[in-house]
Amino acid sequence: MREIQEGEELSFDYAMSDADDYDEFICECGEIGCRGLITGADWRRPELQRAYEGWFSNYISAKIRENSAAFDQVSE
Repeated sequence: MREIQEGEELSFDYAMSDADDYDEFICECGEIGCRGLITGADWRRPELQRAYEGWFSNYISAKIRENSAAFDQVSE
């Protein structure tokens, strides 16, 4: 994350706050590195969890912890 300038255009990654299965759409932002297809399951992607660590909504952070705990139990 970084400081933003007054008047700067903002973008938002739905993976940081949304986990609904019905949310799936093609992103047309044109940014380098855009995933293209945005889904309600993107929060599960390890690369996004690393990139957004500490910036997810409380809701998504809780889902990540629950998912991780369930995975740890299966791995034991």
